[in-house]
Amino acid sequence: RRWGDGVPALGQVEDWAAFVQTRLATPPPPSPIDMMQERYAYDPWRLVASCVLMTRISSERVKSETIAAFLERFATPTALLEAVEEEGQGGSPSAKEDLRRILRP
Repeated sequence: RRWGDGVPALGQVEDWAAFVQTRLATPPPPSPIDMMQERYAYDPWRLVASCVLMTRISSERVKSETIAAFLERFATPTALLEAVEEEGQGGSPSAKEDLRRILRP
């Protein structure tokens, strides 16, 4: 499964069409300024993850390396959710619940 097991299956979503529609990538046309976000716009998970990481790093080289390493380890939202739950990462219980709410409808 593309998003992993942490994202609900067909039977768990009341309006499947709306669920899928909200998660379809519609990348913008390339801009002349080569924004880093455009490289990840084809996939909503990669776009959100890269934007969050970009806000914390100033060097473009370090951004590229960090985002690549993050997405290699957490290729899907489920992979991140499982790591937070299994490794005890992610801070407070409310942070873990926020992550679950973001990844599940």
